[in-house]
Amino acid sequence: FSLSRMNNSLTSLVAVYWGTSSLRGALLDAAGQVLEERSFDRGIMTVPAGGFAPVFEACFADWLSAEGSLCLISGMAGSRQGWIEAPYCECPAGFDEVAAKLAWITDAPAGWRIAVVPGLSCEHPALHRVQPGVCPT
Repeated sequence: FSLSRMNNSLTSLVAVYWGTSSLRGALLDAAGQVLEERSFDRGIMTVPAGGFAPVFEACFADWLSAEGSLCLISGMAGSRQGWIEAPYCECPAGFDEVAAKLAWITDAPAGWRIAVVPGLSCEHPALHRVQPGVCPT
């Protein structure tokens, strides 16, 4: 995975998994190398209604202050109880299909570029499977 494939102006990627009970993030450089990691006991169930932006800002503001930064959030942050409900992407799905279904946070603090990665859905007559959004790192 290369950040340049997403956008030539990207300088860093903040990859976040925001689950039910935890919030984890990694700061990656333009080559995709992990520079720093953080973890918090701030899963979506600990965030009050309307409180996702302030919690996110408290945890990752310094990482997104650099020009050209992008944040992709996966996990339950894209559920009905999360920051924004992200659509599912039907499988089979490649990079372009997943990227087209990103749910952009329109009220992101400081105008940051933040999107929630869609979950994947596999429809088959014998089964129905759903995988919560997973960052393509």
